[in-house]
Amino acid sequence: MILLIRKLRQIIKPVIFLGLSGFFLASCQPQPPGYAGYLFAYFTGNGPGQEQTHYALSWDGYHYRALNDNQPVIRSKSISNSSAVIFKK
Repeated sequence: MILLIRKLRQIIKPVIFLGLSGFFLASCQPQPPGYAGYLFAYFTGNGPGQEQTHYALSWDGYHYRALNDNQPVIRSKSISNSSAVIFKK
C-alpha cells in the first residue's frame, strides 16, 4: 500500500507541474489586437454634387465624428464619369 502511494506521488507531481506550466504559458501569450474603431463611408444625398464620399469615425459604432471637417474625401467628379476610382501618389 505504501509503495502504491509513493508511485502515485511520483506520477501526480510531474503531471500537475506540466499542467500548470502549460496553463501559465498559454495565458502569457500575446493577444491579437481587437478593433480600434469603425470607419463609416457615406454620401450626403442623391442629387448632383451630393454623391461625394465622406468619412466618419466611431469608437463604439453609435456615435460618429466626421473626418476632413465634413468635407468630401472623394469628389463626385472623380467617380461619376468613370467606373472606378484610381488613387495616385
